[in-house]
Amino acid sequence: MYVSYDDLLKFIRETRAKSEQLWKERNDYATTAPILSEGTILDEEQSVRWNREEVARRNNSRKGKLAAYMTKINQCNRDIDQKIMDYLRSEFEFSEAVARIVFNEAYERGHHAGYEEVASYAHSCGLFAEQILDAADM
Repeated sequence: MYVSYDDLLKFIRETRAKSEQLWKERNDYATTAPILSEGTILDEEQSVRWNREEVARRNNSRKGKLAAYMTKINQCNRDIDQKIMDYLRSEFEFSEAVARIVFNEAYERGHHAGYEEVASYAHSCGLFAEQILDAADM
């Protein structure tokens, strides 16, 4: 499947928006469900043991939900990485190995400024790699 540079940028914008929404939801959840300290009394009508177990249960539940958000956020990043790889393979007809090398270089140069910058470097590094590969075939 062909992936154009415009398609790539659109995908990055949409996926980044999804990731930002997940971060917001995660932060909102973390604020509304703070970590409960040991010894917290949740229900004075229940036993000390019940309160201790309920605190542990709620803290474990919170930890699991925050981890689930991070899994989804990390998946967004992996999806963008894969789309950039797809772009390099389709636009320049690179093998998986060459696309990975170009992607790694583009990521190193641009990740500090965001995925749009990685995409820009992927394009310019792809053009450079293409020239080298064409010259090697001569």
